[in-house]
Amino acid sequence: AMGFKEMRPSAVETEFWNFDALITPQSHPTRSEGDTYYLRSPKQGNLPDKELVEKVKQKHKESWKYDWQESKAKRLILNSHTTWLSAKHLLKDKNYPLRYFSIGRIFRRDVLDATHLPEFNHMEGIVADESLTLRDLLGVLESFAVEIGGIKNPKDIKFKAAYFPYTEPSVELFAKHPAV
Repeated sequence: AMGFKEMRPSAVETEFWNFDALITPQSHPTRSEGDTYYLRSPKQGNLPDKELVEKVKQKHKESWKYDWQESKAKRLILNSHTTWLSAKHLLKDKNYPLRYFSIGRIFRRDVLDATHLPEFNHMEGIVADESLTLRDLLGVLESFAVEIGGIKNPKDIKFKAAYFPYTEPSVELFAKHPAV
């Protein structure tokens, strides 16, 4: 109803899409076995076309000043986020404006407690167009809270500036549900 197309993630993906395409250095702590789940078998998957791989390799070299390794990019992992789907779809679909969403299983080596498990669901949306502003983002989020979340009174919706490594600007939405 809001004009979004669904992106469907798999639970397993290469490090290339999960990290390299987002220009996360291959030495970044989130890529360690202490934070990410690596597959034992098969250990490696396939990379996309050579032209894209070369562009990503060069960007890593320019940005981080190291020799990017294809063997690391091929390693298979359990997804640690769904942002890679947005990157993949932005490369494929050039028919702006774009509206995509995904809901996917995510796996992270978190310390178990009342609020953290190693597996959870991650929901993500992306809207892309040259004329968009922060006000547009807030409008989409507010519509989502009303249409999907069942929030009756828009005054019960609050936004808070937030930091997420792959998005700028970033906000978090808080809402008081009428059932509470």
